[in-house]
Amino acid sequence: MQFADIPGSDFPRVKERQIVSTEEKLKLLLGVSTEISRSLDMDKTLSSIAESAAKITGEPKVAIRLIDGDKVKIISGTQEGGFSEEQITAMRDHAKESGLESPSFKELASGKSFVYVADATTDNRVRDKKLAERLGFKSYVAVPLRESGQIQFAEMQASDFPEVIEDKVAGKIVGDLRVYSSAQYAFSPEDIELLGNLAVQASIALNNARLHQRVQELATTDGLTNLPNRRTFEERLDAELARARRSGHPLSLVMFDIDHFKHYNDTNGHRAGDALLTQLGGIVRRNVRVTDTPARYGGEEFAVILPETDKEGAWKVAEKIRKAVFGTDFPHGENSRYWRV
Repeated sequence: MQFADIPGSDFPRVKERQIVSTEEKLKLLLGVSTEISRSLDMDKTLSSIAESAAKITGEPKVAIRLIDGDKVKIISGTQEGGFSEEQITAMRDHAKESGLESPSFKELASGKSFVYVADATTDNRVRDKKLAERLGFKSYVAVPLRESGQIQFAEMQASDFPEVIEDKVAGKIVGDLRVYSSAQYAFSPEDIELLGNLAVQASIALNNARLHQRVQELATTDGLTNLPNRRTFEERLDAELARARRSGHPLSLVMFDIDHFKHYNDTNGHRAGDALLTQLGGIVRRNVRVTDTPARYGGEEFAVILPETDKEGAWKVAEKIRKAVFGTDFPHGENSRYWRV
């Protein structure tokens, strides 16, 4: 960890707390590491990480910020004394505006092993002072969550501050773990070290949860179109049929295929055929409701389950999809007069 950029004066005013021995720290870390690795469910893992950070620091206000493309997704734990729903909404609204331009995000992405804002009222990295007041924090620590989880922290003693302690950081940053306090100068070197080690375990747990999530998606989703596959389609159709029988409400099914798709593949190659299927999957998804289930039934065949929809409504959906497809330029379409969708 690098502490050279943190003035020594940021630590003497740390709030009073019980001195925790190295052995007790290791036991605490072992306990929370075991706890966060118990589940492969993403939501449960994130909640467990937030609760573990609160347990380690004694500060209940914890937020996990995850990078999602060019946006930032914020998750907060449900522990007692944590952020209210209103405060979480305010954080998410702020994240929509700042995105990846947050100063602390930039510092962590550049390779820093932590960011410590000891006094939010004066630190320029806290750009929105009114938001800080609304969230009720005057200091915070942020540690990176990385793709590989491979962050090696050197041995650190409180007496080493503010000397430089080198660390090695590996793996692309995927987010950060933040703990906030209503007090200024609230975090000690020990707190930051513990959070850094927790972030390593949290990164590994998140990677495992993501891998599990991806495996689940592959088992239920068609790899080319990202639509539900035939197995998922049949399971959902059975469920919707049972629901329609119970409620007496209408249920419709639309099925269609691509004419002369084999000729298109033979003429333009299988890569072009795959690209066409991918493009068609996007068109279908964009032209149905959230409550509908579009699926790749097999080969060039597609299907859409339409709950709460009668025959007339189903015809309208089918025609909407047909018109969208007809108005789309597909790869190599100008070279073929033998195929239609």
